[in-house]
Amino acid sequence: MKTINLTLIDKNYIKVNLIFALLLLIPTISNSQNIYGLSPNEFASLNLTNSTYNIINPAIRLPGATQGNSTFNSQNGRYIYRKGGPGAGISDTICVIDVQTGNFISKDTISQNNLGSPEYYQTTNKVYGLSPNGFASLDLLTSTYNVINPAITLFGASQGNSTFDEQNGRYIYRKGGPGGGIPDTICVIDVQTGNFISKDTISQNNLASPEYYQTTNKIYGLSPNGFASLDLTTSTYNVINPTIKLPGATQGNSTFNHQQGQYIYRKGGPGVGIPDTICVIDVQTGNYISKDTISHNNLGSIEFYQNATGIFNNKKSLDIYFKIYPNPIIDFLTINFRNEENKKYTLAIYNSIGQLVQKIENISNGQLSMDRSNLTNGLYFFQLETDHKIIGSRRVIVE
Repeated sequence: MKTINLTLIDKNYIKVNLIFALLLLIPTISNSQNIYGLSPNEFASLNLTNSTYNIINPAIRLPGATQGNSTFNSQNGRYIYRKGGPGAGISDTICVIDVQTGNFISKDTISQNNLGSPEYYQTTNKVYGLSPNGFASLDLLTSTYNVINPAITLFGASQGNSTFDEQNGRYIYRKGGPGGGIPDTICVIDVQTGNFISKDTISQNNLASPEYYQTTNKIYGLSPNGFASLDLTTSTYNVINPTIKLPGATQGNSTFNHQQGQYIYRKGGPGVGIPDTICVIDVQTGNYISKDTISHNNLGSIEFYQNATGIFNNKKSLDIYFKIYPNPIIDFLTINFRNEENKKYTLAIYNSIGQLVQKIENISNGQLSMDRSNLTNGLYFFQLETDHKIIGSRRVIVE
């Protein structure tokens, strides 16, 4: 038998080609990165990849909406905003829009209560916010309004200057500021108890349009001194870029890309003398990544949504009934799906960059229970397949 000797070049050649072949088998993740918001003309979006402005529903417009009072349900692609309120001549209402269709899913009138600076929490399916009656919530399933802590009210809070820690269920808002007679303070509330966890006074600096980032446990925002952060662990205030300052920014009109660590805010607009611009900042460097001018449209109460979908070798997604719970996953999860024809299914689990991390084959009973021991914390895509067709893809968070 003849022995074949492989040189180092031969081995590397085979290795490179093998990796290339494997990459062809791994699905790529197509990320649609959009900013959604309200303008005087329509409910619209701005694609951050190609800078395309898109009118989704011209019947839903900015007038009547409370600027900066918006939040987002990333799990289901729903834009949520507050409309009306005291002095607006419109009943205080929490409106939920499906971003794909642009149609209302629900409108809950809470005129006797109102709910300023709303923030959505996936775990409870509730919107949390501040009212003259106290720190409160609105259950989007039952439309039940509940005052959690009557001692923490709307007064003194900067409207629309709020953010949320999805991982730990913490509502975070800015209180006070220049001219308010109250020191500029970042307040953190536990939504279950309604009690303060921390209050960091930064009156010499201030931090407007705050956005929370789980990875660093910091609040990012704009101040007269520059683009800055507040570390919630150490209470350390840090100016990241002194050249990007608050003047010109629309207060409360900010959002965050958690997957890539990007702070996004609106600058300019009607009456400001600056073209309406959506600005994206890398929070590590403090530098601009992009600035999209949309002066003929403008886009208020902005929210970021990264809708990631798999492109899998021309397989067509049927997306029939396919449910994963709980989501986020902590210890165990259950998967339910229809299997009326008693077929064999395969569950493929991909991480956020499209790498296959786990595969379970020959599933036939329409239900699967498993633990998350092989999955580290992060974002995953669960895909169910049969007969070379995708019956459903779901985005899942593991905590």
